[in-house]
Amino acid sequence: MKSKLRYPGLVMTAFVITALVVAACGGGDPTPAPTARPTATSPPTATALPEATPTPAPTATPAGPQPVRGGTFNFWMTRNPSNMDLNRQRSSANWMSVVPQMNWLVQNYQGRTGPGPDLAESWSVSDDGKTWTFKLVQNAKWHDGQQVNADDIIWTFTRITKNPDEQGVEGAGPVKVPPYLGALALITSMEKPDDFTVVINLSKVSAAFLPIIGAIGNVIYPEHVAITEFEAKRPVGSGPFVWKSWKVDDSVELTANPDYFKKDASGRQLPYIDAIKIFVISDAGLGLSAFRTGKINMTFPFAAVITVSMEATLRTELPGTQFYSGGLSWAYLEFAAGKAPWDNVDVRRAFSLAIDRVAFSEAATEGRGSPFVFFTPVGSNWGLPEGEMQSLPGYNPDTKAADIAEAKRLIAQAGLTADDLKISVPVRDIYETLAVVAIQNLNENLGAELKINLMDNATTIQVQNDAAFDIYISRNSGGLDDPSALLTPFVGTGASLNYGNWSDPEVDAALDAIDAELDVAKRLQLTNELERKLIDLAWYVILSSTPTAIAWSSSVKNFDMLHGQDGPPWRFEDIWLEG
Repeated sequence: MKSKLRYPGLVMTAFVITALVVAACGGGDPTPAPTARPTATSPPTATALPEATPTPAPTATPAGPQPVRGGTFNFWMTRNPSNMDLNRQRSSANWMSVVPQMNWLVQNYQGRTGPGPDLAESWSVSDDGKTWTFKLVQNAKWHDGQQVNADDIIWTFTRITKNPDEQGVEGAGPVKVPPYLGALALITSMEKPDDFTVVINLSKVSAAFLPIIGAIGNVIYPEHVAITEFEAKRPVGSGPFVWKSWKVDDSVELTANPDYFKKDASGRQLPYIDAIKIFVISDAGLGLSAFRTGKINMTFPFAAVITVSMEATLRTELPGTQFYSGGLSWAYLEFAAGKAPWDNVDVRRAFSLAIDRVAFSEAATEGRGSPFVFFTPVGSNWGLPEGEMQSLPGYNPDTKAADIAEAKRLIAQAGLTADDLKISVPVRDIYETLAVVAIQNLNENLGAELKINLMDNATTIQVQNDAAFDIYISRNSGGLDDPSALLTPFVGTGASLNYGNWSDPEVDAALDAIDAELDVAKRLQLTNELERKLIDLAWYVILSSTPTAIAWSSSVKNFDMLHGQDGPPWRFEDIWLEG
């Protein structure tokens, strides 16, 4: 017997874009929330497997102003896309160029009731929670005219789970682990009873399986198009926009797909706009200037150009400009496993005690961030309460002087001198500001002599994959507001973002228990217990949440920002332009 659960609120009443942050492997940075620090949301209280069988519904048309057709939506990114293979590499430039052309099996409507239809119009799950059956829409076509079918789903997920081309991706080096593997690793087999039905069997129940299918990098690729075409920047998708051109160091252009399978609630063809043009502007100041002069409609979500003072200026200069700052991102430093002195937990704890998180957050985020987070930042349903965080060693601003004294004692106890703390710290170039603030703080409070080694994206990826560092400073995000997605990629043995190669069987067992637990209250309890353990292990020292602000012009309608990176954020399928 199949169990079914309907999600009537999962139609697209407003398009969303995210705060993406994902960076350490070449990703972007989070997008934003209001200037005021967001308050944490209450954890969900329902107890259920996310087993949806939503009734497919047209994309909702917003009440009030009606869509206007036509126009080109312009925004910018700081670098060229490295390749078009989202299954294999995390990169904001790749996301921004590729996602408008693609679809997921299901998509995550963050802030709503859960995953909703995309290429799958409905689905069901077996009573034991291990067999999922997805019914596909029958009117989705690839941009070359071929029909999307079950073979495409199976081919994509096989590629993600089996990692058949692990030798590398153009522009990315070797692929350690597919970056959005997550709960898809539990797939034991897949079958297609017919061309529009996919049956996926799991080795065990996974609370995170359904949302992870909709992770931003798990877009569905066509089986009949060689992946080398995507790597050569000739993608073929099924989404609302079709690849037109890419001019190196200039722009990427996409045009509306006249055969896109989605319509709004009034039966109008999506998308509403005619085209997207993404300018490549490496200098953030020039990008901001392009926004202020009307050349682009939206600032780059991952460049910290919308400071508090700039937001005030733009509100006066360009009335009607809309702003958002927030996101699931955070800055962190990570240690390499198996190397002295980082194999000594007291040394790692000393760094956690020494950092002044409040001072870091004020300097690095202008007070938009929160220093009281650990992987699951402000706004997440799964983080430790802020009150508890403030009571922990290293997090309590009232005991900072004592924490610093204890940090120095632990360093001395480990037999380390200032000479031992003369360390070159690899930092990706776009995170220079964060690293400068963190290193100045640590050098002052700990008596260290850390120095920044700035690297470009490709070099950083190689350093990460090789664990060629002692200490690493970066910024990242779990994307999905789900404990398995927020924790497992960073601390699971062999996980894609576990660059320090940390491993602990107790941590792995805790991660497994969290993913297998369907009772939300119990899952929250397990998550918080693991967070406390990880804070004590100090593999990572989380410094602060790191929201950056984004601005978009008053001409952009039906555009909204949410705090996560996944779902339909980057497709722009139901925004329109006025004026």
